[in-house]
Amino acid sequence: MPPTNRQRQFLERLIALYRRSREPVPYDALGRALGVSRWTAYDIARSLMRQGLAQSVYQPGSGGPGRRRVAFAPTPEALRSWPERGGRGPSRTQWTALRSTLLAQARRFQEAPTSVLRELRNQIDGLDDRLAYAAHAALFLLLAAWNQARGASTLASRLLSGMESPGVGLTAFVAALGGALVGQTDSDVEPLAEHLTRSIAALPADEVRRLVGLVRDAGREAGLSVS
Repeated sequence: MPPTNRQRQFLERLIALYRRSREPVPYDALGRALGVSRWTAYDIARSLMRQGLAQSVYQPGSGGPGRRRVAFAPTPEALRSWPERGGRGPSRTQWTALRSTLLAQARRFQEAPTSVLRELRNQIDGLDDRLAYAAHAALFLLLAAWNQARGASTLASRLLSGMESPGVGLTAFVAALGGALVGQTDSDVEPLAEHLTRSIAALPADEVRRLVGLVRDAGREAGLSVS
């Protein structure tokens, strides 16, 4: 039996998210991306498994040793049925619009930090384009650090000022902030930082440079000291 329209929509999003990070996708992230509960996402993913279009794996959870969570990935058959689209990220016009939107969120963060962080976190899982995803995720980590005590904001300022080598500097920025935030904020920060690192590694050099410029400018807009 072919998948229903709802199953097809779900599978297309699962494939897009899987191709973005090359990693199985937790079912709660699938739910956020589609605007449904995690239990609905789990049920639909299981129905796709019965059709041979999805497979499940267990990943380490963030609740401590021994905790695991279920994630899903498309099967090779499903990937063959939905060829990967070509293209090199957003156009210059699209990037300008995206950059403007994210910088506006960084400015607004000073007045409504909780609201802006919630907006960014909800937007991240629904993004298929790797550069757009990386831009939202990097800004979320930056602002989450700025919102935390225990020196995380000082660390963010120092890392932003030291991004001399775009690829290496940005990767160090993500790893350091992700580590500083673990246990202090959203339980999904650690896997988010890991996925972001893989996405950055897959970006061409010109898009990494765009991303570095955005992150530094967003830091200034949010009130961080960036030399």
